[in-house]
Amino acid sequence: GSVLLPLALACVGARLWIEKKIADTIRVELAVAGFHRHKIGIGAVRVKLGDRSVRISNISVRPTASATDGPQATLNLKIESIEASGIRYRKAGNGDNHREVVVGEVAIHSPSINYSGVRSGSASDSARIVTAGDRMRFSIGTFTLTDADARITTWSGKQQSKYAVDGLDVVLTGFMSGYEDKPAFETIAVSLRDGAYTYNNGAMRLEADSISFSIPDGGLSVGRFAMVPQYGREEFARRP
Repeated sequence: GSVLLPLALACVGARLWIEKKIADTIRVELAVAGFHRHKIGIGAVRVKLGDRSVRISNISVRPTASATDGPQATLNLKIESIEASGIRYRKAGNGDNHREVVVGEVAIHSPSINYSGVRSGSASDSARIVTAGDRMRFSIGTFTLTDADARITTWSGKQQSKYAVDGLDVVLTGFMSGYEDKPAFETIAVSLRDGAYTYNNGAMRLEADSISFSIPDGGLSVGRFAMVPQYGREEFARRP
């Protein structure tokens, strides 16, 4: 009894520390991504040391009042839960300085994303991503995304584009990042209930329903695809 009680307390303390560390890491990573003027909420983090699993529930991100004053990106995000199991962290041997995170399964349930920002793809952003990839290797056995929806608005100069996605499901196997000699993934299957792309400042809209495709099977199906003008002929004539 005198041995079991300190051991149990140590396990509880370790779990609470890991839970706090995960929550803090999420906040820091979002701030690094440019969402530092956003309020981040995390309902709960639950860690099971025995099976190396974690469940993060009721994640939310929303801009503060100051984040809407200016051209910076704003993000509204809600995620029902993120689950990961079979998590292992190790350093590669034989003089290899890479760190490696291996995860058996990752599942993201019902994310809802509303994003607005200036379209960018600067060299510095790419360099930062490549540098991070050189330091860390990351692999997932099976990744699943279920029932996602997104509303994304981007600006390039004075041109506005909007993207809308509903009912997005993704199953990805054998995902790898940071391994130069290995493919990024083994298989991927994607299905989408509805998708739309509005461009030319709202003048034209591409719509598609019931889309699904898979790799490497090569299967592709689209229930409906249409290009829909958003203005009448007279309005088009008046627009610059």
